[in-house]
Amino acid sequence: MKCSIVMTGGVVKGAFQTGVLKSLAERNIIPSVVVGASAGALNAGMTTKLIAEDNFKPEVIEDQMIKVWLYETSLMNLWGESTNKNNTIRDILGINTNPFMIIKKLSNFEIEIWEKLKKILSLSFLSVFNNESLMKVLNNYIKAPNEILNDVKCAVSLTDLLGHTEIINNQKINNYSEYVTFEFKKGDNDKLREKFKLLREVILASASFPGMFPPFEIDIKKDGNKRLYIDGGITKNAPFGRAIKLDSEVEYVFLISTTNISKPVINSISTFTDLISQLYEIIITKDIANDYRKVIQINEKINILSNLLEKDKNNIIIDNKKNNDLCKLAGFKNVKDYLSKRIVKIIFIEPEKPLEGDPFAGIYRKDNRKILENYINEGYKVGNKVLDNFFN
Repeated sequence: MKCSIVMTGGVVKGAFQTGVLKSLAERNIIPSVVVGASAGALNAGMTTKLIAEDNFKPEVIEDQMIKVWLYETSLMNLWGESTNKNNTIRDILGINTNPFMIIKKLSNFEIEIWEKLKKILSLSFLSVFNNESLMKVLNNYIKAPNEILNDVKCAVSLTDLLGHTEIINNQKINNYSEYVTFEFKKGDNDKLREKFKLLREVILASASFPGMFPPFEIDIKKDGNKRLYIDGGITKNAPFGRAIKLDSEVEYVFLISTTNISKPVINSISTFTDLISQLYEIIITKDIANDYRKVIQINEKINILSNLLEKDKNNIIIDNKKNNDLCKLAGFKNVKDYLSKRIVKIIFIEPEKPLEGDPFAGIYRKDNRKILENYINEGYKVGNKVLDNFFN
């Protein structure tokens, strides 16, 4: 079965996706394309690495991917070590090992910490954490294999913070969305370390949730022109269109969302927290309906044209003027473009009910490990339920 996997953002609720991935691996469903944004980019990178080295197996997902979410995403681990760049709260405070030392220093009325708080209140910082701890995780879990054993493509959604200008039909338009695609072919061992280094950097940028991690500079095109990138989920959180384009044979796309996309998350808004939570949901799901509608419309056009286009005696569509005109009317460039399309089914995999806590609960709450375990178990349960229905 030719399929692709798309994973949305959701900060530490991304742990939910690893449970789903385990359920896919148990049924030996191995995608040819993996696409991710934000937290989904982290999972996409780890999934790509496992597929490339022929290790996309439930026990390996348990040992590596699930382990990352359970043991590497705590407040203590993300707090990391100081870089003295003074562009994060972590670096301004300069407290090396334990973020909870802030409370102790404040309670003791230490002048130094109060002076640093003044600087924080002036908003002269970019984020809470620096990105060194996250990069350390990526370096440990997304290493280049010695050789590629399976074909796989990976795409990561990024937000270009300063934007770039595109010319569409002679009209200049600012665009803040960008994708970076990696293709790994069986037997390939050329410059794998370099490719995986760039993959890790792109994932770090896509996972840089605003305010949590600082923007990250990357020279993606290797032309000496570094650009500033942040969380890819801001501009394209569920890029299943990209997953369809990257493999012309893909018939099924599994969209693994950390939030509910087929039912309301809340029914009323009565507090500021409710408002912020709902705005977050709107941002990360804003394009899904339109993108899904486009896929359905293309599927319908393919079905209609298959009955309208002229065919030869062998039932092969003829490349003539009439057929080309019909294809253009339907929105395709020509017959060749139409023939390159196929009907694709999007399979939604989402929590049955909103996952517990806010997107950061798995970081700062005392029961964070239990919360993360619940996310993973929910993903595994839902994944199996959806796959049972799919195969039945």
